[in-house]
Formats: sequence, structure tokens, C-alpha cells
Amino acid sequence: MEQFKKKFLEEAQDLINSLENALLVLEENYGDKKCIEEVFRIMHSLKGGSSMFGFQKTDAFTHELETIYDLIRNGDLALNKEILSVTLQSVDHLKLLLEKDETLSDKELKNHELLLSKIHQISSGKDAESKNVNHIDEKNPAQKPVVEKPESFPTFYVKVKPGKDIFSNGTNPLLLIDEMHTLGHCKAFVKLNFLPEFKQLDPEKCFVAWEVLLSTEKTTDDIKDVFIFVEDQCEVEIIKICNSNILAKTEFTNHLSEIISDEEWSDTEKIIKIAESIIEKEQEDESNIIDPDLSGQTKRATISNIRVSSDKLDDLMNLVSELVTTQASLSLFAENNNIPELTGIAENIEKLSRQLRDNTFEICLIPIETIMIRFKRLVRDLSNELNKEIQFIAEGTETELDKSIIEGLTDPLMHIFRNAIDHGIEDTEERLKKGKPAKGQIILKAYYSGTNVYLQIKDDGKGIDAEKIKQKA
Repeated sequence: MEQFKKKFLEEAQDLINSLENALLVLEENYGDKKCIEEVFRIMHSLKGGSSMFGFQKTDAFTHELETIYDLIRNGDLALNKEILSVTLQSVDHLKLLLEKDETLSDKELKNHELLLSKIHQISSGKDAESKNVNHIDEKNPAQKPVVEKPESFPTFYVKVKPGKDIFSNGTNPLLLIDEMHTLGHCKAFVKLNFLPEFKQLDPEKCFVAWEVLLSTEKTTDDIKDVFIFVEDQCEVEIIKICNSNILAKTEFTNHLSEIISDEEWSDTEKIIKIAESIIEKEQEDESNIIDPDLSGQTKRATISNIRVSSDKLDDLMNLVSELVTTQASLSLFAENNNIPELTGIAENIEKLSRQLRDNTFEICLIPIETIMIRFKRLVRDLSNELNKEIQFIAEGTETELDKSIIEGLTDPLMHIFRNAIDHGIEDTEERLKKGKPAKGQIILKAYYSGTNVYLQIKDDGKGIDAEKIKQKA
């Protein structure tokens, strides 16, 4: 159980980083519907995982926070600066909850209750906000909600077969099916075909499966994310059956009894043909009826990335270093003893060890983008605290460095940013007097030059007062 808990904490940290980044993007455009949905999805995933692995405070806290964004995405509450500020404070608190959960200090518990109180005030005050979206300022396009038509969302057919031992790590498969219902228009059908004879029935094992029809604006990857914590214990197949919400068609729902069969699994091709014939009657454009790449063919979820402990990478680097040293000794031995066969073997080993060394070095490289969220958050929070308008711009964030170097760079870079915000960039009034734009800029630029990587930080503040430095000296 501990290994699954550790994996959850790693995944949760990624979710929180993604949540923080999405909130900062959302701050630039309150009406970004997709970003609001992304924030809600991340919170929902975090809540589900927390509940599964016993992080009760995290589960309850995230549930309350999720309520706000459910109201926002349904148009019952208007997003504003106050909500975003409380959410970002909550993100910081979630990091603490995942670390401590039930062992919070008195001060931390007080902050926990304070944040919950703020969240309740926001969610309970939805009617006093702007339930009528027509009250939104039409002159500010950033506040205009993006209206999307649910009937235009594609429909997917999903097979879900949990492993027999899925209960062993505390997973409730019903919660996974319930989470799919939050993604859009959903109909789920339980499959009992896998149940054994009564004498062979083990109440601690799972023998049921589900067929799900889901119309959603989400992608296949988003649907897979529902099962992210049980991907090794759950067979999931996702097939796109059409490009519109076929579940909204009465003619289709009337066929459900014949579509969802009593067989082990329903006939995918039959489902697609029925959906196709119904849509053909209502639409002239046949090109959007069905994705030809998925016409009745089952696509299995494949793993394109794996998570590896940094300790294992360090061990791999050490082993590669020892291999290169041993290979050099072998080449020297072959050269001194003039053994042609051994020389050929030594040359092959040298070529392989060089490739292995280069690949290992690349594995240990991570993009600078991975630490950008800390800088964005620092600029956002400190500029608000000092009542300054500052725009953070990052260029070349795909530039890669060794993970140990990036870890060592974080604190010095944070210090540079603090100095730029605190001492470099002037407040709005002073900037306007100097003829500068009201909003200051901090630019981080990363780039390769030969075998070196350069990090350049610039701001358009007042610069360094040389005379003042001389006086200090």
C-alpha cells in the first residue's frame, strides 16, 4: 500500500503544479472556459486520489474548493480576482496538507479553518454575485464567457474492466464511473457477465465491468486520466463513435436496449453503424459523422511516459561512469596485447558504451520550464503585495539542463527576481511620470551557445544607481 501512496503523492505534486499554472493562465482571461474546466478536472482528480489513500483533510478541503469552480463552469458564479487569490492561497495549503494532513500545527489548523471559511463565503454568496451572466462587463472581452454547444461534443464508447484485485489498494471502481459522469453527458451500464459461480465468488474480488457512453468536450487523454491511479489494475478501452452528442438523440437512446447487449461486450461496429445512420438523417455533411481512424477498431491505451525515481537515475549515471572506465581499460588491454579478436570486441563495447552514456545524459536532462511556475507565482504574489503591475515573460523554456543544476539554480534565480520586483521596477505612478508603460516587465531568456547554456534575466526598471553604490563603497 505504501508504494501506491508514494506514487499518489508524486502524481498529486504534478497535479498541484498544473493547477497552479492553470490558475495563473486563467488570471489573464477570466472567461477562458477550457481553462476553468481544466482547473475543475485537476481538483476532481486530486480529491479522488486523496480519498482513496486516506488523506481526509485534503479530500474534504479540495471538495469545498471544487464546489466554487463547479459553480463557475455552470455559469452560477462569476470568476474574479478575489476568488483566484483565495484559490492560489488554497493551492499553497494543499501542498502542506499532502505533506502533513492529520499532523497540522495549531497555527496551520487555524489557517485551514480560515481558508475554509473564505471558500464557504464565496460558494454560499453565488446568488449575490452574478448568476445572471448578462451582468458581465461587455467592454471587457476577458470577462465574456465562452459559450459552447454541448450537442457538438463527440461521443465515446468506453469499456472499463477493473482487475479482480482492485479492492486491495482501497479503490472503489464506482467512484471512477462517477467521475466519468462529471466529464459530460454520460450513460453507464454494468456488465455482470464476468461473475463466477456462487461457490467461486470471493467478496474481496471485483468481477463486474462497465460499458460507458460519454459525450464530452474532453480528449481521449482526459478520459484516461480518470484511471491514472489504477492504470495497472484496470483495463480501459476508449473508442470515438461520432463527432456529436448522439446521447441527445432520442432515436439513439431508444435503441440502447439493442445496442448494449447481454454478450460479454457489446458490438462496437453495431453501435457506430446505428449512430451513423441516425446522424446521416439529420446532417448533410457526412464527413463529420465518424472518425475513420476509429471505425470499429479498438484502440488500447498505451503508456508513452514512465516515472523514474531520481535516485535510480543517479545510480544509473554512476554505473555508466564505471562502465566507461572499464571499457577504457579493456581497450588499453586489447591494444597492448595485440589480440585482433579482442580489439574488435573492445571497439564494439566502446561504441555501445558511448551511446549508452549519451542516452543516459539525455535522460537526466529536464527543461527549464519545470521550474517556471515558481517564478510566475513569485512575480504574481510579490507584485500584488507591493502594488506593482508586472508582466513575467519566459523565452526558451524548452532549454534542458541536468536536474541537479536546475535544483541549484532555483534559489539564486528567485533572489534575482525578488530584487528586480522589490528594487528594480518602479511603482505605476513613478513609471508613468517617466513616460514608461504602467506595467513593468521581467524577461527570462534561456538559450544554448555552443556547449553552454545561458540564462538571461532582464527588467525594464530603474536600473542600478552608480552614485549610490559608490557612496556605500
